[in-house]
Amino acid sequence: MKKLIIALIFSLLPSMVFALPNGVWEQGNSNFGIAGSNRSTVHSWAIHEGKLFVGGTYITNTMSILYSSDGVTWTSSTGTIFGTGCRRLHSASDGYLYCITSASSPRITRSDTGEGAWTSIITLPSTLAYGRWCFEWLGYLYVSVKGDNNETGAVYRCLLSNGCGTSGNWASIYTMPTGIEMFSSMLVHGGAIYATTSNVPDADSGIYKSIDGTTFNKISTTDFNVAGYQLLHSLVFFNGAFYIGTHNSNNSPYRGAIYKSTDYGVTWTKMFDFPDYEQEAYRLSVVDDTLFIGLVSAYTQGKGGIFYATRDGINFIKIGDFVYGSSDYTGTQDISPPFNGYIHAASVTPEDIPGIPVKWPISARIPVIR
Repeated sequence: MKKLIIALIFSLLPSMVFALPNGVWEQGNSNFGIAGSNRSTVHSWAIHEGKLFVGGTYITNTMSILYSSDGVTWTSSTGTIFGTGCRRLHSASDGYLYCITSASSPRITRSDTGEGAWTSIITLPSTLAYGRWCFEWLGYLYVSVKGDNNETGAVYRCLLSNGCGTSGNWASIYTMPTGIEMFSSMLVHGGAIYATTSNVPDADSGIYKSIDGTTFNKISTTDFNVAGYQLLHSLVFFNGAFYIGTHNSNNSPYRGAIYKSTDYGVTWTKMFDFPDYEQEAYRLSVVDDTLFIGLVSAYTQGKGGIFYATRDGINFIKIGDFVYGSSDYTGTQDISPPFNGYIHAASVTPEDIPGIPVKWPISARIPVIR
């Protein structure tokens, strides 16, 4: 009997120690969407001048970036946003808010406040599709751009002290290997840049590293293609290790997963499989001592928008979801930095499918866990 009680205690211990609030969601105001527009995806968050900004893509209209002082009431930027949406926002150390657009020939744009006028700085080649990642390192502003229609992607950068509002100060400093559409996420850690790729079946896919900011070399030896993955998502550093999410559209039942590396990206161990048809562990975000994971699903059997979290990197616990109903693509594409005591999640909403009401990607919020 004593052994049975001890066994029972240990079986309950992970949920007792690592329990997180379940389903504690609050939605933003109901007029988050703009009347007459069909907003399909919210892609990216940024905090700029004390306000929370969010950018995304319409199916039918160009994007108006939204901002909020409290995370509940939202206002549209009045400036013109070029292209068909804002795929990546970044509040830079030069005082400007940058938006890398989504379009054939995407643009790098910026605004001083984000609320009004936006300036188009540079139009990128038509072989590129949209901005995927934006970050700073050693005084440079970097942008990773996805290739269009299976074209190779590229990395651009600008020296901030020279002024990134001039097109001539931007340069393409790296082109992906043939067959690789993009660096899907990039992370600065320990004096180097690390990056994950798309197109996992390609031999050149995997984890890359740069120590000079211009030359990237593949360092991973793990073969992610054996599991049918297509994309490696959202590299983060957590609890002394690297973590990534995967996108699985090749092997039924199309489950995304979480992998961990303790040797800085060389070898990887699978830590967790998500439920069937929850195909993408799209966004990983570290807040204090917790790793949050937002999922995306392109299958009607999946929900998407499900959130998991872990504090030890071993036990992954579902903490809630916001689901808009059956659709061919729903989920969570970005998680905000802490703002007003909350982190925010932005969703991909159902398209205008007969029998399913079009819903806006309303901000879903969960408290920052201390």
